Amino acid sequence: MCFGQNPTHFIIGEEEFTNTDIYSLLYNDQTEILYIGTNDGLYAYKQNRIIQFQAIDGQLGNSFFDLRLNGKGEIFCSNLNGQIFKITNGKLSLFNQIDPDENVQLFKYFIDDRDRIITVTKSTVRSINAKGKESIILDVSTNPIAVLPEMEEFPKATLLCKQAFNGELYITFGNSMKVLRWKDGKLDLVSNSLDLDYTGRVNYFDVNAKTFGLIEEENKIVNIDHTLILGTDLKFKERFLILNDSELIGLDIKHGARILELKNDSLIEKQRLFQNEFISTAYSNINGTLFLGTFGSGIIVSPNKNVIQHHSDGLLLGIESTPTNEVYLSTRLGEVFEFKKEKKLIDKVKANVDDVFYIPGNFSFNGISQKHLLYETYSEDYVGIKDVCMVDSNNMLISGLNGIYLLTTTSSSDQVKSRCISKQGRSTAITWSPSDELVYFTTNLGILCQPLENSYADGSEEVLFEGKQFIANDLVSFNDKLYCATNEHGVLVFENKKWVDRISVKNGLKSNNIKKIMLQGSTLYILGSRGMQIFDLETRRINYLGIAEGVLTADVTDFTLSDDKLWLLEQHNFYSIDISKTREQKLISKLYIDSIIVNGHVIDGKSQVQFNYNENKFSFYFDYRNIESKSETTIRYTLDGFYDEWKNLESTENVIEFQSLPVGNYTFKIKASYRNQETEVFEYSFSILPPYWRTWWFYCLIAFTIGLTVLLLTRYRYRLIQKKNREILEKQQLKTSLLDSELKALRSQMNPHFIFNSLNSIQGLILEQKTDASYDYIVLFANLVRSTLNYSNKDFISIQSEIEFLDTYLKLEKLRFGDDFSFDINYEGDNELSVPSLIVQPFIENALLHGLMHKRGAKKISITFEFTDQLKCIIIDNGVGRQKAEEIQIRQGREHESFALDAIKNRLEILSIKNGVDAYFNTIDLFENGIPSGTRIEVVIPHKASF
Repeated sequence: MCFGQNPTHFIIGEEEFTNTDIYSLLYNDQTEILYIGTNDGLYAYKQNRIIQFQAIDGQLGNSFFDLRLNGKGEIFCSNLNGQIFKITNGKLSLFNQIDPDENVQLFKYFIDDRDRIITVTKSTVRSINAKGKESIILDVSTNPIAVLPEMEEFPKATLLCKQAFNGELYITFGNSMKVLRWKDGKLDLVSNSLDLDYTGRVNYFDVNAKTFGLIEEENKIVNIDHTLILGTDLKFKERFLILNDSELIGLDIKHGARILELKNDSLIEKQRLFQNEFISTAYSNINGTLFLGTFGSGIIVSPNKNVIQHHSDGLLLGIESTPTNEVYLSTRLGEVFEFKKEKKLIDKVKANVDDVFYIPGNFSFNGISQKHLLYETYSEDYVGIKDVCMVDSNNMLISGLNGIYLLTTTSSSDQVKSRCISKQGRSTAITWSPSDELVYFTTNLGILCQPLENSYADGSEEVLFEGKQFIANDLVSFNDKLYCATNEHGVLVFENKKWVDRISVKNGLKSNNIKKIMLQGSTLYILGSRGMQIFDLETRRINYLGIAEGVLTADVTDFTLSDDKLWLLEQHNFYSIDISKTREQKLISKLYIDSIIVNGHVIDGKSQVQFNYNENKFSFYFDYRNIESKSETTIRYTLDGFYDEWKNLESTENVIEFQSLPVGNYTFKIKASYRNQETEVFEYSFSILPPYWRTWWFYCLIAFTIGLTVLLLTRYRYRLIQKKNREILEKQQLKTSLLDSELKALRSQMNPHFIFNSLNSIQGLILEQKTDASYDYIVLFANLVRSTLNYSNKDFISIQSEIEFLDTYLKLEKLRFGDDFSFDINYEGDNELSVPSLIVQPFIENALLHGLMHKRGAKKISITFEFTDQLKCIIIDNGVGRQKAEEIQIRQGREHESFALDAIKNRLEILSIKNGVDAYFNTIDLFENGIPSGTRIEVVIPHKASF
């Protein structure tokens, strides 16, 4: 089985940089963005992706080197053509360019502790301030004496330059021993000669505020004045980069990288890294996360370079450690390895070894153990060892497939005595509780306990949770309490066999499915289905193990503890973490809001807070960039006004979109959550305005417009109706006037006709010398004429007046007809009714003239007024009938009706039109035994109340 080792790590950009050479890396701790200079352009790692900077006008070539950060947080880089670029707000700009006439083949630049950019070419050293103004520090083409009297000539070698501190700058000349110092605008000679035999070029670097030089050809390190050699000769030809105040990393083409540490003015090798990889560049951020560039393999990221991961190509099943970190591993192939600095195979059995246990004391087992080590051997006595628990230095409990065994030994004897204390079936975990002197162990059905002195025949007692049995994966006893790792309930705590406490997701566990637990002091180490966590029993605080501690995945299958380390096992890897480091509280980082986009356009979230109704597609771009805590961080957000609950996102997500927000007022809130910590909530309040046709003022305008329109239409309609009514009224008045004129004309025509008939009757009486009758007739006639004159100009008269008029008229006719004529008038209705004046008289006249005039014998006429919903006048005579009367008319040469009847027809039609009611008459012939016996006339008369 092959083992290898490297710090725990992961890779970013492996796919994006498959055919790309990475030259320079810089992690900006202020913005938590990783910048990457390559042969194919400049890149940044943020929003969980690699983003390339757009090339700019005037850019010469596509390779970028020497990413540097000044004290103001400004980032610069360069290329091989003497160009220096500045990165501002995610964009690249040209900051400075060396004169093309100069030899830029060996161009370099750096930033001193006063934020000045120092550029170095083969013959010139320049200083550039923040505004881009250049000043020459040294030009070897000038007279050296004028520059520095101590120097007769400048060495003919490439200029090298390195900053020191306090504004000091050191300049050397390739392999020359002369060192110049530039400070406050002045040059002086620091070293003129060196009693060292070397000819190699010196490259300078700073460690812990000290400047050192690497002699390339000699692989030796000297201090700045070349008077002290540090350490021994270097083994490899390396290029050095500074990691922090006390460490630098050496990069070698064939041997990967190694970290050197400055101690007592000596550089000591501390650690070798990725010896089978070509590491092109390196950078360490403020948290110690190491970024390593490669050619074609992306960026190696090691969050904790001190956590060394040991890799195995075989499947690892179990791990155990001694108090002093001697580690033992078991494999599926039945191998047992010992690992100190290197692996060592110490045993191989016939089948896989699931677990291996460290046994302190003097136990020794034939064929199944090494010294202080116990593991599965499938011997006849102990089949499938699953757990071991020390009772004391001479007594040990073993659980396995055959039950629970107590093993006893003495310091004076190597023999081990065993006794089976339980045969309840397969047991995977066992523990001993000194306080109640009980053995607790797991079975397929639940947890059982019994005294140590009992045998398997004595039986066991159940331990119940909420009155029920439960399955446990591991057991630990501490301070009179039993801790049980379960599949569903987290860690259950019992005291005196009674459930007293529970550690679960409510306390901060990532999962309630717990595989293994171990205690060290008051600290409970918990392995769950979602990785390792640590619980302080005294403070009840949860600590986490993740990328920040060097634990990159949740794939831990087993773990163990030494005095100072936590050892973790994965299927093909194992590594350790200092226990002291596990107690450190890792702080949450910052959540960055990159942009707010509305309908595809970036907006200013500070000033733009109101949007039109159709500007309703919102995208919020955010980024939790901290590379050490990103994988454990959850993004939480809500949108007040749209929904109330907080929603969760993985930190690998970088955008929250709302496709079509309705009109309303909203507040978008977002925060990051990491290990029971939360970032400050970012809030953005905004409003989506309704369309103008849904605003209050538009509603008011519409209401006003409608109201005004209705008012204008009403006024127009009112005026139109008024006009029409006036026209109708005028027409009606005209028509009424016309009708009145016609009625008056008819009445004026009827009155002479009636008077003429009356005078004829008086003349007849006088000729017949009927003096008394003539006198009575004249008196009645005078009354009749007087009534006629009074009523002729009136439209309506009371029905009583009408009846009195008819009575007078009929009395006159009786004088003319004699005693053979009789009449009666009947009415029992309302005397307050009014009827058209003189409306009935023409019908009576017609009955007398045409019906009774030619009748022999008794002549009778009956007049009856009936009032229901209509006023009807019924006139019945016993005359000769209409047919006989018509014959007499023909015989006498008269072929038309009387004038009075024609006039009454016209008058009734006019009254019907004028009063809007029915006014008409019907004539009915009366017969007796088939012989005409008279006429019946029914007249429907318009009427109205007199009040």
